[in-house]
Amino acid sequence: MLNNGTTDLENGRGKKRTYDDSITNSSNVITKYRKHENSHHQDTAGVIKKIRLENFMNHGELEWEPHSNVHFVTGANGSGKSSVLQAIVLGLGGDPKHIGRYSKPKEFIRKDCNKAVIATTLANTGDNAFKPEEYGETITIQRTITESNSSYTIKGAKQRDAPVAKKAKEVRDEIKRMLDKFQIQVDSPIVILHQEVAKEMLKVESPKALYSFYEKATLIDACMTEFNEATLEFNRAKQNWKEKQKHFIHSKNEFKEVKNRYDKSQENIRMNKEYQTVKGELCWAKVHEIRELIAKNEADLEEKKKQLTKQAEVLSTVTGECKRLELNVDEINAQMDEEKAKYHKQEQEMDKIKEQIESLKANKKDLDAELRKKGGESNTLVKEKKFLTTEIDRLSGASSLEEKDRKEQERQHRLDTLFKKKNELDEKIKIEGTTREYQDAGIREESEKIKSLMIDHNEISQAIEDKLREISSLKHQPPILAMFGNKIPQLDREIKMMEKEFNKMPIGPVGQYVKLEGEAGVNGQLGKLIETELTRSHLTAYLTDNDRDRRVLQQIMDRVYGSDKRGKPRIFTSRFIGRRHENLNRPDRQSYRVVLDYLKIEDNNVFNHLVDQKSIEMVLVCKTQDEAKRLMSRVSDVPKNVMYTITYDMYRFFPAKTSSSYRSYFMDSFTGNGLLKATMKSHIQDMNSELELLKAQLDEKNRDITNSKNSRKSFECEKTRAMQQIVLYRKQLQQCSSEISKVKSEEDTDTSDLESYKMKLKTKEEKLESIKRSIEIKKEEKNKINEQIKRLESNLMSMKNELFSQQDNEMNDMLSKSLVEKNQQLRNKTTEKKNKEKIVDRLKTQIDATEQKMRKNREQEDQYKVAAIKLIPDEIKPKKSSTDLNARAVNLKKRLQNDEDPNIESIVTEYEEFNRRLLQYKNEIDKVEGMIKTLHEMKKDREDRMIMIKNTLDTLVKRKFNSMIKKFSTNLGSQIFLRIDHKTKKLFFAFKKGDQTYKSSDHVSTLSGGEKSYTQMCLICSLWDIMEPPFRCLDEWDVFLDAVNRKAISQELLTFSLKNPNKQFIFISPQGACDLQNLPHNKVLVTEFKKNSS
Repeated sequence: MLNNGTTDLENGRGKKRTYDDSITNSSNVITKYRKHENSHHQDTAGVIKKIRLENFMNHGELEWEPHSNVHFVTGANGSGKSSVLQAIVLGLGGDPKHIGRYSKPKEFIRKDCNKAVIATTLANTGDNAFKPEEYGETITIQRTITESNSSYTIKGAKQRDAPVAKKAKEVRDEIKRMLDKFQIQVDSPIVILHQEVAKEMLKVESPKALYSFYEKATLIDACMTEFNEATLEFNRAKQNWKEKQKHFIHSKNEFKEVKNRYDKSQENIRMNKEYQTVKGELCWAKVHEIRELIAKNEADLEEKKKQLTKQAEVLSTVTGECKRLELNVDEINAQMDEEKAKYHKQEQEMDKIKEQIESLKANKKDLDAELRKKGGESNTLVKEKKFLTTEIDRLSGASSLEEKDRKEQERQHRLDTLFKKKNELDEKIKIEGTTREYQDAGIREESEKIKSLMIDHNEISQAIEDKLREISSLKHQPPILAMFGNKIPQLDREIKMMEKEFNKMPIGPVGQYVKLEGEAGVNGQLGKLIETELTRSHLTAYLTDNDRDRRVLQQIMDRVYGSDKRGKPRIFTSRFIGRRHENLNRPDRQSYRVVLDYLKIEDNNVFNHLVDQKSIEMVLVCKTQDEAKRLMSRVSDVPKNVMYTITYDMYRFFPAKTSSSYRSYFMDSFTGNGLLKATMKSHIQDMNSELELLKAQLDEKNRDITNSKNSRKSFECEKTRAMQQIVLYRKQLQQCSSEISKVKSEEDTDTSDLESYKMKLKTKEEKLESIKRSIEIKKEEKNKINEQIKRLESNLMSMKNELFSQQDNEMNDMLSKSLVEKNQQLRNKTTEKKNKEKIVDRLKTQIDATEQKMRKNREQEDQYKVAAIKLIPDEIKPKKSSTDLNARAVNLKKRLQNDEDPNIESIVTEYEEFNRRLLQYKNEIDKVEGMIKTLHEMKKDREDRMIMIKNTLDTLVKRKFNSMIKKFSTNLGSQIFLRIDHKTKKLFFAFKKGDQTYKSSDHVSTLSGGEKSYTQMCLICSLWDIMEPPFRCLDEWDVFLDAVNRKAISQELLTFSLKNPNKQFIFISPQGACDLQNLPHNKVLVTEFKKNSS
């Protein structure tokens, strides 16, 4: 056995390198490939890392590590190049018939050996890695072939020991899942194109054979095979369903006979059970009648709780408003207390009188309550007296027993009529009450709306008056200062008059010393942008040197502006240094303009103020948003010392930071003509425009107020109607209740009852007299209290007038007016709060009463339920009333028979078993029918998807093919286009020379040698482009090419491969590699197989 070496050509260098550490076998020798890729490169999952062969075909021992991108394998015929590809197919579970050399795996074992071993190591990294936590970065699939069978093992990089033993089927299933994950189809000709297929593909094959190749390459044939198998299974399931239906119909006929016997045998038992059931239903009917009553009470309770919650929320809101108003009143009282301190003695006397008045009013309120109570008791006693008198008269005139029976029947009839009328009146009152509440809500809503509109109306009216006064005053003010505010000239005069009070004269307004310069002076949009950035508050502001000067200036402003805070300038305090700041932090790129570049500032202190407060030297100005985004979007592009950027269309861009991206915000534009270049005439025009806008708003508010008043009036009319109806219904209800009480009392009593009524009448008359006397006494006390209150109030008013005459000044008037207004608001809110509290208390009382009633109903329900459970343990809800059930129970008792069938047990067993089997069979049929419908829908959907997939694949392949073939149109002298016809199952080509019309070729043999070669290369690359296997192998693809065509096609295949660096390409050819000059380093490797000379 001779030891020969092979040669590896390192790409881009054209230099042969022979290694001494080659591995020798009986037929050929291949040198191990030393990896040159950078360590950080990560291979695509499924890329072949290493192949190891033992006793496979002409290889005794072989270990080869192909390049992860492009590997050219060359060598003479018989050197074992193609055997490596065949080993890959078999090693990854492929079928020998797809190789085209042998039909059985054992035929690949080397002569005179009893087994062959194929170990294929695949990369397991990247997004498509298969169970990386279990196998690691590589997976080795080893197939051992013997004369009798084949076995597989799987071992990952993490599994240092021997692989865990698994069953053969489990290993094959695992390999299938792994290859599906890696998208490896070893039987596909575009994954591994064997030399026989490559040689014959475009040599003599017909369009149908080419179409068959296309189907295999795109896996369409595999999909169609699966689809046909699924269709066959669908037809079998459908036939099975029809047979089950026939059997089910036959079983139903048998079941009818069994059911007839069962029905007859059950008749007597049914009669017995029905009687017991009816008695149980009667008891359960009583239970459900009580439950319905409880449910009605619960619904009523839930409604009342909702109302309580709503009213409690309103009460909470009103209480909060009361507290706020109380705080306002306390604040005003505190201010007034300072004024009242001088008149403390008089006020103490007035307070004592107020306390007396309040005490008397409280006593009066208690007397009123007692009078109402006594009045109610008196009315009750009068009614009871009247009732007793009537009863005595009735009982005194009672005649015979027959007369009493007749009166009892009449009384019962009258009671039924009165109860029905009462229920109708209750329902009407409830409906009208709901209407009234709805109208009340509408009235409150419209009133609140009117109140809000009136406030807005008054504010707008006041604004119009202020604006008119401001316009009038501007016409008589100095033109420059007046543009900064109508009171600025007056403020300026006051400052000059108080000049001696300042250590240093204030500077202001700031805008008086600032002018627009350059493009900002002529470009209105840019000028408005600069003024918007500086803000009106800074342009109208005043500057002071120290805190004392600030306080003096603040006092002057308070005198000039008073309580009117609108337009009042701000004051900024900072030391006046008299010189401008030096070493400003401007952007490091001088080509950019900042706000400072567009301003001419006459005063150094104003300059320093704008630099300190507005950073005008650090704010960039850009014309467009695109320019601002380019500067602010990336941290590396942001100029140094830039705070943010503003654009002509009023957007502010903040620069990106390491922790966040850039942000942009819209700037509210400066209204009017501005302050830095405006004239008095333009300023007055702007104010007139604002005045017209205010007038339009006032007209709109007037229309809204009129509409709301009309709406409120309609609500009030509807509420009045509802209240009138409620009063009418309540009178009728009261009369009806009185009549019911009267009728209920009309029952026969004996002579002792008559005597008892007379004694009660006497007692009631005595008690009534006592109450009348008590009422007279209370009324006299009330009159005396009223006189005392009038006298004290008269004295209090005199003292108030006297005190008011002493305190008559502007401050007291303002505070008193404010106090009266707040007190009135507080009284209104307090009244509203008390009303809400009454509503809440009433709802709570109603809720308690309803809950008590529900407790009593539940006690009754429990009693009936105990009796019902004894008869029917499981609860039911009878459809009939208790009256109907009682009648049914009596009838069943008469019809009850005790004739029992001795064979009833066997009949019942037969019926139940037959019924169970029939239902089970019916469920199976329904299940199969549902499955068939689902399968039919899936079949139709799959057909549509197959069509879509075919069309999509056609489009992609033809587009790529036509695109690639254009590059060779000059060499070919004609244009070739791919055509695929699925109906005839043909793949053919249309080509055009010069200006000729398209001509289609039905057979590949019509193509020239160059056309065949280029067509072969373009078709393979087009299929490669749409399929995604991690590696692609071509064997002896250039065997029929001449030198010129081979060089061009080889170069194109190399170019295509290098454009897909994440995929692995293995090209096997006896002709050698193409020109590898000027290629990227470590991207292409060439290995030459040399035939063993032994």
